[in-house]
Amino acid sequence: FFNRFDHDVSSNERKIHKAHKDLREFKEDNQLEREPYIRHWWHLYLGIFLIVGLIAGEAWFNSTLFADVMRGGSTAAYGLTIGISMINVGMSFIVGRLVIPNLWHSAEIKVKRWTRRIFAFFGTAGYVLFIAYVNLSAGVFRGKAVAQTKTATGFDTADSEAYEGVFWPFTEESLAFLDFESQLFIGLGFLFAVISILDGIFFDDRYPGYGHKGRTLHEAEEKIETLIRRFKREFKSFFIKVGLKADFDEEQRRISLANWRTIQDSLQMTEARYARLLDSVEKASRHALEQYKAINKKNRTTGAPQYWF
Repeated sequence: FFNRFDHDVSSNERKIHKAHKDLREFKEDNQLEREPYIRHWWHLYLGIFLIVGLIAGEAWFNSTLFADVMRGGSTAAYGLTIGISMINVGMSFIVGRLVIPNLWHSAEIKVKRWTRRIFAFFGTAGYVLFIAYVNLSAGVFRGKAVAQTKTATGFDTADSEAYEGVFWPFTEESLAFLDFESQLFIGLGFLFAVISILDGIFFDDRYPGYGHKGRTLHEAEEKIETLIRRFKREFKSFFIKVGLKADFDEEQRRISLANWRTIQDSLQMTEARYARLLDSVEKASRHALEQYKAINKKNRTTGAPQYWF
């Protein structure tokens, strides 16, 4: 028990020392003075649940705006909008989680620091342009589809004219197709994108990699505390078990001692009785011998044997 306890505790202490060292070196390399903000697991799960909810919610809301203009109805509309919402929400979360935090990277090495910042700047700018393009294209597509459904020929997704201006929605002619609902669609897309970016930024510590270092140390410390509590329970159980065995052995000793005392008393009584019996027999034998000698001397004609004297 004690060897296992020493081995497990020593192993976890080494992990804690390593985590402390890694955290300290990370703070020095990145010129950080504050402690890492450690998110609890429920916060991480909540962040993921929020992303899934945003994707489903945006897809459902947007599908109601596209259902009337898609040939496949609500099913086709939901398929289209869930793809758009995955781009809006999923990509925004990834950018907020992995790209934007590098804008305030403070590595001690200037090359590393500015490389990350420049990468994050261009990555963020590219993301903004891409999200704007996707949402504006989808908005123009919907506005143009609504306009064509009002014509005599109607809206046909197989007609290439239906997509004119969609792939470059920044012209005045394309923007003219944006009705209120299309603008609402675009605004909702931007809103969900911003929420997803914030969720990504605050999903863990805002400084990239810092939360992971802190969580590694925190988990190692929690693990050794759990280990010590477990060994305390085991030791208590072991102590109770040994105590019960000691009590049982003590009770058996008392019983054996009582039995020994009884046997010893019986033996001593038997020995005393035997001694008394032996003494009584000896006296009776001596008395009988003396009587025999007296009678023999009285009745014999010759002298008594020499050994009688």
